[in-house]
Amino acid sequence: MKWILLLLCCFGFVTTKPRQKFEIVPQQNVEGVDGLLSLESLNSHNLHHHIGQIDDSSTKGMEFLAKYGLIENTRTCGYCPTPMSLVRDTALKSDFYVWRCAGCKKDQSTKKLTVKAGSFFEGLHLSVQQVLYAAADWLENPSKPVLDASRDLKMDKNTIVKLQEWFRQMTKQWFYREGSRDPNMKLGGRNKIVEIDETLMYRAKYNRGKMLTRRQVWVFGMIERGTSKVIMFRVPKRDSATLLPIIHKYVLPGTTIVSDGWRAYGGIGRMQSGYHHLFVNHKTNFVDPTDRSVHTQTIEATWGVLKRKLKSRFGDPEHRLEGHMFNYMFRRFHDNSMLLNHLIYEMKYYRRSESHEDNYDLDLACSHDNDDDEDMDDDEGGSDPDDDDDENDMDDGEGGSDPDDDGDDMGDEE
Repeated sequence: MKWILLLLCCFGFVTTKPRQKFEIVPQQNVEGVDGLLSLESLNSHNLHHHIGQIDDSSTKGMEFLAKYGLIENTRTCGYCPTPMSLVRDTALKSDFYVWRCAGCKKDQSTKKLTVKAGSFFEGLHLSVQQVLYAAADWLENPSKPVLDASRDLKMDKNTIVKLQEWFRQMTKQWFYREGSRDPNMKLGGRNKIVEIDETLMYRAKYNRGKMLTRRQVWVFGMIERGTSKVIMFRVPKRDSATLLPIIHKYVLPGTTIVSDGWRAYGGIGRMQSGYHHLFVNHKTNFVDPTDRSVHTQTIEATWGVLKRKLKSRFGDPEHRLEGHMFNYMFRRFHDNSMLLNHLIYEMKYYRRSESHEDNYDLDLACSHDNDDDEDMDDDEGGSDPDDDDDENDMDDGEGGSDPDDDGDDMGDEE
């Protein structure tokens, strides 16, 4: 009898029910999200080895996400303790697979879940390939106009804009998560120099009508010499109560800090972190003639690069400034290496939001020693008499005297 059935199967007279599948990839092949950082450096040229081409309709993209923990490799039904099976659903426009509970189906209450449920990719009307190729293009061509990206990727312009906004938010997520646990996210240390400075990103242009009522937008930055590590924040004020806690949180004890003569920095040398504070008075010199290492030219050059990048690519991006700053820091901290690997890593933890990108939540919830640092400045900020960035400011301001210049710098007091 067995031989008869076997012969019938061979000639197609008897069909066998396909075996149910309960995992996307064999469980022993799942590496988890940390495995992304052990991969080769991913880019648009080798991505097809892992997920196929951008128009690939196979399961390679889904399998890639499951292998590296960005989506669940197995599912248990939330209504009954039954492992869900992976089935094809031709009604879907991308990925084509869902999790379905066979037990609930028997009760005529079919329970289905998309394979992307609970992930960054859930609800996107895009394939995994489209998202990851868009990420690669954004990282590799930071100055590419949106219309060009839309044409090259064959995707809607508004979709590109939204994807890039999410990618920038991922870099912000990266900074705050890693900044709280990774010592490498701190700047300086013994025998190391950190330059600090503030710059005016936007200001009212003289005699430009409505621009006269535009608020000023200041950014405070810190850069470790000899590395590509830079940290910057948009700040509401430039007083010591705002700037010193940021320094305390992100600059390691024992660091030599070099600044200009802005009065808000007057308490740095008295902080309990043991900083060695040097400053150059820009009213007389841009480099200390007695010690050529005392200058802020590194951070000032960084401002120039950042402003040129923003202006050439985005024109007037005040409402997205914060996202662009974190994107800039993300690239600098990773030294432009393994960027796509790190960005895909962030997709594991990121959940999409429809809120405005730049919600301006400067992280000042940091412990700060009130180490009797009697600040040399109690005012609300005002304009910096040492601000020499006029030629680089986003507004292309004509320069001229600063109407708020009250001359309150440290001079030779310290």
